[in-house]
Amino acid sequence: MFFKLNLWGNRCDLSITSGKQVQLGNNAFDLIQSFDNKILIDNSESVFECLKSANSNKLAVVEFVCDNAGYELFTDFVLADYLIKSKLVEKIRFNLKAIPWFVSDATITDLNWTLYYLQNHSLPILKEYGKRWQELLNDKKFEIAPLDYFWTSPYEFYRMCNINPELYQKLSESRLVIFKGDLNYRKLIGDFSWSYTEQFVTCLRGFLPTDFVSLRTVKADLICGLLEGQAEKVFEIDQNWMTTGEYGTIQFISKQTIYDKAAITSSLSME
Repeated sequence: MFFKLNLWGNRCDLSITSGKQVQLGNNAFDLIQSFDNKILIDNSESVFECLKSANSNKLAVVEFVCDNAGYELFTDFVLADYLIKSKLVEKIRFNLKAIPWFVSDATITDLNWTLYYLQNHSLPILKEYGKRWQELLNDKKFEIAPLDYFWTSPYEFYRMCNINPELYQKLSESRLVIFKGDLNYRKLIGDFSWSYTEQFVTCLRGFLPTDFVSLRTVKADLICGLLEGQAEKVFEIDQNWMTTGEYGTIQFISKQTIYDKAAITSSLSME
C-alpha cells in the first residue's frame, strides 16, 4: 500500500498540474484503492520479498532516486519512514538533483524546506512527522547522498557504468534502488520507443547495479513489460492514456534472478 501511495504521489508534478494547486482527499488510502485498476504492472509484492530476504553481504540501505518536490517528496518520506519503522531497512539515502532540472525536481533545498514546513505546521500530526523525519536525518537513518550531476545529464542510465563508475558502484552496494517518476523511467529504457510487450530487462541494456524498482505514472508515450493486448485495451478506453498521468507502473528487477536465468540458459546451450 505504501508503494502505491508513493506511486500516485508522482501524479502531482508540474507536467500534469501546470502549477495549479492540487486538492487531495482526507483518506489517501481509499483513493489509492480506487486507482488499483489503473496500475498496469504491479510488482510491489516482489519488492517486499526483496527487502525481507536476508543478505548478510549487503547493509540494508535503500536508495531513493527522487523526482519531484512538493507532495511527491512528502510521500517519499512516508514510504521511507515505513521501511525504517518496519525494520526492513537500516538506512534510506535520498539522491536529489543538483539543480531543479525540470522545474519541480527535488533539491536539497526542497528537502530541508519540507522538513521545516512540517515541523512548523499547525496540524499536530504533520508537526510530529516533521520532527520524526528530522530526527531520522540527524541520526543518519535518513541520509542525503552527495550531489551527482549524472542525474541532470543527458545520458541514459545504461551508460552510467562507463561514464560514472563511482555512482554505479555506490548503487550496487545498496539493497534496493527506488527510481521515481516518468523521467527516470525514460532514462532507464533510454527514451527508446520499445515494443509495449518487450521485457523490462531487455530495455535496460545491461543497467543492473542491484535490485531496483521503478515507480512511475505514465506521462510519455514509452512503456515496456506489458502483456500481449494490454496496451490495446487501454487505448480503447482512452487514446491519450500515455500522457495523462492516469495510469501507473511498479516494475521490479532482481539482479540475482536475471543472473540465475542467464546461467541456466548458458548451461542448457552447452548441453
